[in-house]
Amino acid sequence: MKQNLLIKLSSLLSFCLILSLSSTSQYCIPDANCTVGDGVVEFGIGPFYNTSGCGSDAGTPGYSDFTSLTGLSLAPGVTYDGSFRSDFGSQQFSIWIDSDNSESFETSELILTDLAVGTDLVIAPVTLPVGLALGDYRLRIMATYANPSSPNACDVNSTWGETEDYIVTIIEPPTCINVSALNLDAVSATTATISWTDPGTATVWDIEFGPMGFTPTGEPSPGMDNVSNPFTIEDLSPVTEYDVYIRADCGEDNVTDVSVWTSPFTFVTACGAVIPDYYEDFTDGLGNCWETYGSGDLTTGPLDDGFSNWFDNGFANLPGVFSGSQGIFMFGSNVNNWIVSPDFDLTAGPYQTEFDLAMTAGGFGQELTLGSDDEFFFLISTDFGLSWDTLGYWNEDEGVDPLGEHFAYDLSEYTGEFVRFAYYTTNGVNDDFMFYQVFVDNFRVQGLGAPLEVNIDLIVEPNCFQFGGNPLADVIISVSGGTAPYTFEWSDGTETEDLLDAEPGIVTVTVTDSEGQTFTSDEIVVPGTPVLTIEAMITDETIDGLADGSIEITNVEGGSPPYNYIWNNGATTGSIDGLIDAFWCVFVTDANNCGTDTCLEVLQGMPPSGLLESENILVMDIFPNPALDGIVNIQAEFDRNLDWQLDIVDAMGRVISTRRYTNVHLIREVIDLSEVSNGLYSLRFIEQETGSSRSYLIMR
Repeated sequence: MKQNLLIKLSSLLSFCLILSLSSTSQYCIPDANCTVGDGVVEFGIGPFYNTSGCGSDAGTPGYSDFTSLTGLSLAPGVTYDGSFRSDFGSQQFSIWIDSDNSESFETSELILTDLAVGTDLVIAPVTLPVGLALGDYRLRIMATYANPSSPNACDVNSTWGETEDYIVTIIEPPTCINVSALNLDAVSATTATISWTDPGTATVWDIEFGPMGFTPTGEPSPGMDNVSNPFTIEDLSPVTEYDVYIRADCGEDNVTDVSVWTSPFTFVTACGAVIPDYYEDFTDGLGNCWETYGSGDLTTGPLDDGFSNWFDNGFANLPGVFSGSQGIFMFGSNVNNWIVSPDFDLTAGPYQTEFDLAMTAGGFGQELTLGSDDEFFFLISTDFGLSWDTLGYWNEDEGVDPLGEHFAYDLSEYTGEFVRFAYYTTNGVNDDFMFYQVFVDNFRVQGLGAPLEVNIDLIVEPNCFQFGGNPLADVIISVSGGTAPYTFEWSDGTETEDLLDAEPGIVTVTVTDSEGQTFTSDEIVVPGTPVLTIEAMITDETIDGLADGSIEITNVEGGSPPYNYIWNNGATTGSIDGLIDAFWCVFVTDANNCGTDTCLEVLQGMPPSGLLESENILVMDIFPNPALDGIVNIQAEFDRNLDWQLDIVDAMGRVISTRRYTNVHLIREVIDLSEVSNGLYSLRFIEQETGSSRSYLIMR
């Protein structure tokens, strides 16, 4: 429901503001909420077309002023194709023209009433009133969520919606009447047949077309003047969206007597046989012309088109990777699922196909063995899926590395014009009470014997999930060409395909195929956990007890902004004030939850000061952190034997516990915080000889 997208204030009332158009001209401006996609995002009439979003012109949310745009020139009594789209469903669009320039919109001035519009483009006829005098008029289009928009041009009639204003110029009616009601009669991979309605006397028409979103020139495309109705556009590309504009050519010369061009009519061509080379990495989900099926076996072939348990997933459950491959959860029994590729034209072969495959325990990256009658197939068909041959097969006795393996198959014996592939998985009739996942990625069809090549698919950046975390990066690669199987040798000695838990630095990988062909990658930079540094300005307390000190974090370097702050007094801003003379500690994290902490001292009666930090601490290990059960282990090593005081300080700066150590260079201590409340604490180590100190944050 809409309430799940944004919290709405039940007391929000619609109101109208006044926009001053000139010293004497005023129009009401409705307000509305369009932040989740409600409203007008595409609007066109005839040759005029505009895209927009959620505006707030004149300081009013949900209102956009487009009266400075030109090109909305229309004739009275003429019916035009209107184009309408929203970014949220259940919208109702209405349009008014202030036909008497009275600076208000009347019900009688509606030219479109409560048109149902959603996220798909809607083409609807719009007719201007007969008798409109030539000149400029205010046009208003209003979108309302789940309610009629027509009752009042000054009230959106819902919390959700949007209003846009334009200037329409009324021109003389053309002698050559506009065409309307464009229709896609037939479409293939390379052709599209378009028809339309002409209410006038034209016997030939002009067409201009191009890829969706192209800028029309206003002239017919080559060979598309004086065409018949319907007309077939040829030499198109498969699975491509196109825009078509059509006008009547009453003078039959493209110049003397032509109608206005229609609004863009959009269509998409069908899938066709792909001529390799072809590569699909599933980065944007299931690729164009791939299909999923939720049932069927090797005898029936795939059934239940569009329903399947396959979904976009991170390959092999690798840490930090959540998309970019096709994955499936398998459990229970009698579940069959398919992914079927587009058709391929292999007549110019020979070719080979290859892909990456991984099988893991469900939700994890651990190795597993398939159940007693669980099976996974890689299949090929040369008769449009009526029958299938097996290229690859895995079962209880033949598994796959949970980190993934690369498989390649020689297609020399397949030379058909329509060849398709499929991944088919079944868990059989026996429920082995197993829960596992299968992943497919980096599918290719290319020339047989293609050169060996290494592709860097993804570098998973370190991500500090909690204070004190120091995770390492992962380098995910794929291999193409050559002859499988492959061996891998990374410059750090690792021999797996992907380099996991990689130390920061520069690495390379050398891949060798079964024929001895080798390929060494370019240098790969492995990122490390970012180091954050903090700069701060401190204002000391002027008089003891006055509590007028302050600290401002003036700069944070390193990591990825935005930065978050948590102080030991509970503040979460970059600056704090009202401070007494004490140590104030802050923990700063970046967008990846990598963080650093420091403690700054506000002094009493002193000029602005900096951080006085002990340099005698060589090693400080505090774990676990957060201390969920209240027990904290401390292991500290110093550069020589010294006397130390350890203060445990709460978020208000109060010392709740003190311990002292005499003539030590090593401290091993267990701190029990189980009796204190949850929150942020600091461990402050004070070196007794110099008074220097260093503090460390812990979370209870």
